[in-house]
Amino acid sequence: MPSYRDSRGAYRRCALRVACCFRTVSEDAALVVAGMVPLDLLVDERQSGLTVGGERREGTIARWQRRWDQAENGRWTRRLIPQLRPWMQRKRGQIDHYLGQLLTGHGCFKQYLYRFKHADDPYCSYCGPGARLLFLSPLSSGTRDARRGEPR
Repeated sequence: MPSYRDSRGAYRRCALRVACCFRTVSEDAALVVAGMVPLDLLVDERQSGLTVGGERREGTIARWQRRWDQAENGRWTRRLIPQLRPWMQRKRGQIDHYLGQLLTGHGCFKQYLYRFKHADDPYCSYCGPGARLLFLSPLSSGTRDARRGEPR
């Protein structure tokens, strides 16, 4: 029977696939984007058996939130998804390759490519550093404007 430590690597790879992320994304960020509760918290939840159903899951998500708030990795993802509960309870919004790149900051962004010496400078030719693409870039203004009127 495989141990928890053996299963953790496979669980991380599953989270990367569900979140459509590159393998360079941290485990913390991949689990959040995928909406998958960390394996050790799931094990504790199943072993505790003290409460039933939703109450037990609420406690697990609260523990995960505390861990997410203190995580060293996934700062960009935490900036975009600071609260886990609303993200986990969303009714729509499938993750695809492009959204996975945007939510993790790992993708075809000059700032990211520059870190690995695949680009000469970290600045987007349209709008500057990578974070600006989502919030300020004229390239994404149409999408931003269309999304503002949608219900959350």
